[in-house]
Amino acid sequence: MEETVNQRVKILRTTLNLSVEDFAEKSNITRTTLWRIEKGEGNVMPKTIRSISNAFNVSYNWLTSGIGEMFNTETQKSQSDYWKDEAFDALKSENNYLRNQYTQLMNLFNNVVSNKPNFNPVTKHLRLVA
Repeated sequence: MEETVNQRVKILRTTLNLSVEDFAEKSNITRTTLWRIEKGEGNVMPKTIRSISNAFNVSYNWLTSGIGEMFNTETQKSQSDYWKDEAFDALKSENNYLRNQYTQLMNLFNNVVSNKPNFNPVTKHLRLVA
């Protein structure tokens, strides 16, 4: 049987040898949320997965699907990984506004790719570089 996201979160915590309190604090989630995740209660929100992934340099792909290595080999996500994560969140969302915004953003991105876009993930702004 394939592991779930919930099970992989617990595997990660035990691999890092962290208590529930320490893991929750470092990943900026509540202890209650972590407890529910590890008990398999409900789905893990993409925002929570991203928070855990960023806190421990864990592969977002591994957390969500179990594919690939547990830990990222690079310390920073590439621009394409950022877009993949955003796409995953938007497509899983039941929020029509978010899906529409994502579609518009991807259309813009596709139109300017040949002009070497420069994306700043901190400010979330897309800027054309001449």
